[in-house]
Amino acid sequence: MSATYFEKIERATRASTKASEFIQATNSIASLINYDANGPRDAARALRRFLRAKTGAECILVLTMTDRLADKLGDKMWVEISREKFMITMLKLVRETDLKVAAKVLYLVHKWNKQVSQKQYPIFSLTESTLGSSGLNFPESDPYPVEEGNADDLPSIDVNDGDFKPDLSKMHIDLESASDSEIEETEAQKQERRRKRKEREKQRKQLAKRNGGSRIMEVQGTKITFDVYDI
Repeated sequence: MSATYFEKIERATRASTKASEFIQATNSIASLINYDANGPRDAARALRRFLRAKTGAECILVLTMTDRLADKLGDKMWVEISREKFMITMLKLVRETDLKVAAKVLYLVHKWNKQVSQKQYPIFSLTESTLGSSGLNFPESDPYPVEEGNADDLPSIDVNDGDFKPDLSKMHIDLESASDSEIEETEAQKQERRRKRKEREKQRKQLAKRNGGSRIMEVQGTKITFDVYDI
């Protein structure tokens, strides 16, 4: 299934993609993730790959898709986005890419830190602190929302061209010094996620047996049949 996410995300985040097409593709990907036990992990890997590979408007679209998937799927995606590798990729975007991409990253880091539990996902607070300690400001509103028109028709934004090179080592140190209660909470969440995943896996296999070894899902009005695991 990993190749499916790579293909769909790559196509949806091309600079020529229209906003309506991007939104429809994002909704379709969210639906696929919901019905795939490995979906959050595979989608997050694809998103991270394209955050590194794409630039300018296309990178902003990947960031926007990451945010929309987290909004739609909640903890399924937050668990993957909050991994250290993913957030270090976000930090590198601020340091190494253009100011428009940096502004989008700063907005999302600030938004995510306010949106989720700091006890459950302390990495967002640590990331914002790392960026803030470099003297960066955080936009309160999305500098590049996806609206009607071509995806590469992005508005201009006045960004202070100060030092966009935070010390990435601080993030690792902060993560190492996280309190025991935060670490234990994270492990508890992982165990709960594994338990729920096993329950969903069992339900899918039961449904697949009733459907003769496949399951049918309707996405955007189109019925899609999936082969289901080893039954």
